[in-house]
Amino acid sequence: MSSSGILALFIVCFCTSGRLWATATQMWPDLMKKSREGGLDAIETYGFWNAHEPARRQYDFSGNLDLVRFLKAIQDEGLYAVLRIGPYVCAEWNYGGFPVWLHNMPGIQMRTDNDVFKNEMQNFTTFIVDMVKRENLFASQGGPVILALISTCNGWYCDQYQPRRSNIPKMWTENWTGWYRNWGGKDPHRTTEDLAFDVARFYQLGGTFQNYYMYHGGTNFGRSAGGPYITTSYDYDAPLDEYAASLLKLLLVRWVELLSCVIWEASCTFVSISNVSTIKRRSLGLGSSMELNVFLLARCNLPSNKRNGPGVHFYSR
Repeated sequence: MSSSGILALFIVCFCTSGRLWATATQMWPDLMKKSREGGLDAIETYGFWNAHEPARRQYDFSGNLDLVRFLKAIQDEGLYAVLRIGPYVCAEWNYGGFPVWLHNMPGIQMRTDNDVFKNEMQNFTTFIVDMVKRENLFASQGGPVILALISTCNGWYCDQYQPRRSNIPKMWTENWTGWYRNWGGKDPHRTTEDLAFDVARFYQLGGTFQNYYMYHGGTNFGRSAGGPYITTSYDYDAPLDEYAASLLKLLLVRWVELLSCVIWEASCTFVSISNVSTIKRRSLGLGSSMELNVFLLARCNLPSNKRNGPGVHFYSR
């Protein structure tokens, strides 16, 4: 797909990270449903090298490592998929996703211009791509996968980030909704207001795609948690908690998604409140029994100082 085609596709795309290994397979349909009802367009997931290739050239896609089944569950719910193949994923995952056997290969140097590393990396990424292609899961084949990623832009604040070239989309592949927990440490918390404001800033400044990392973190089963001292819970203060229960943060994040869409449509000038026809209104379903009506009553310019909060005021009815 050309870069201009990607820009057309990603006018405003809200994505969530979902870690297939961190949840039971029985939970997948419900997680997809809650993601769609939360207003998301796509679900992003990793391909974990050390989980899928625990021994060299021996592969495992069983149980909750079944990447194809996970992608098909996304498709069944009418969502898009973003595939982060790795090879290094960090993700508070043991050894950052690298298989231990890779470390012991003669002459290898990790994450650098090293032929041994690059050859093994190419083998794994090619294996994943070919597997997804065989199942016709890429968008060009009628499947849900609209993007495959290796390099990413991650952080709490990426609204000022700009791509290296002007003809490619501005994408925020990890918008940290919270943080992970350490044994004996305090529970981390990112306020919803801070998260919501920066999402609005990102889209106002030309953003096309942002991914909530995490929307649902799940659990680090077994010995999969990375270190040092990272807990088995990967709750991450996410909109859906470790057990996939909806939190207030989910509702508030959903508000800002709608607000960001309005910002894209509104001109950056004052809106006359007395002229009802110029007020921006959007109705939003919040599941089976809730609906939110949001009105844009003022300007869409946002202040440059994050501490002042958003300059867009909205009211619900």
